[in-house]
Amino acid sequence: MLAERDSELAFSQDKADELEVEWTSFIDGPSLAVLAGRLADVRNSGDPDYRFLPYENVLGDYVDAAEIDARYNNLNTWYGSKGHFWVASGPFYLEDTDTLGKVIELGRHTAYPDDATAWFFTMNPVPTTPPAHTGGWIDVITIEVDDNATAVSKLQGDLLDVYAFAIADADLKDTCDADPDIWYYENAGSFNEIRFNPDGPFFGGTGELNPFALPEVREAMNMAIDRDYICGTIMTGMAIPRYNAVGSLSGDGVKYADILDAIEEYYAYDFDAADAAIEEAMLTIPGVTRDVLGKYYYEAPL
Repeated sequence: MLAERDSELAFSQDKADELEVEWTSFIDGPSLAVLAGRLADVRNSGDPDYRFLPYENVLGDYVDAAEIDARYNNLNTWYGSKGHFWVASGPFYLEDTDTLGKVIELGRHTAYPDDATAWFFTMNPVPTTPPAHTGGWIDVITIEVDDNATAVSKLQGDLLDVYAFAIADADLKDTCDADPDIWYYENAGSFNEIRFNPDGPFFGGTGELNPFALPEVREAMNMAIDRDYICGTIMTGMAIPRYNAVGSLSGDGVKYADILDAIEEYYAYDFDAADAAIEEAMLTIPGVTRDVLGKYYYEAPL
């Protein structure tokens, strides 16, 4: 924050470009020297920024000088040990980086309070003999950034255990399908949706009927749209149907999978059921009729 204040570094790329300074990095490059210098300032009793406390008018009631010293001393110890400022207190921490090679190494935080089994509920099947240590289940994680084709090749050559990025390439999908040793999970990282205007049932400006003002009509549209057809044709097979706003790979997506599966089953494509539900709702409105071809008409009652 001090480096940002004095325009030595910038938190955003736009501001860095505007000021012609470094975009703040906590793990490598020229930023580290700037941050290390500022850390020395806040630990130096002769510096104007000694014991700098952000939002002091608020935090000053809760953080005393001893805690400020302890925190900056801990940060100094961390920087001296790890060589970067990416501090973490989760099950893993950043041990080493190779930004040119696009590789980082995470180490297990052995003092992490949660047992390694804490997230096993997300796995199927759950390991029956989990390790006895706390923190992360795996001792070291090496993360590499590869393009899709390179990653698939590394998976086939047993040079990569997991590729945690989305692939939207039909040819690579065929490659994975043909390899019995590669398993993947279908997930929609982005999505397309149809939105309805629920105003009404009559528009104030025109007096015209808006069928989507009826909750039953909006609900029935879930069953009237063939998501499988859209995914298989428009999306050329590189998409999966989505029935709710919860991502299948999110924590809630895993935790509430049974509930979400039931929603998906309930709203599965059934045009006849949707048509019947829409008709029942529409014909409750005075002045609405439907002809033998299935088209609705509305004539305002006199």
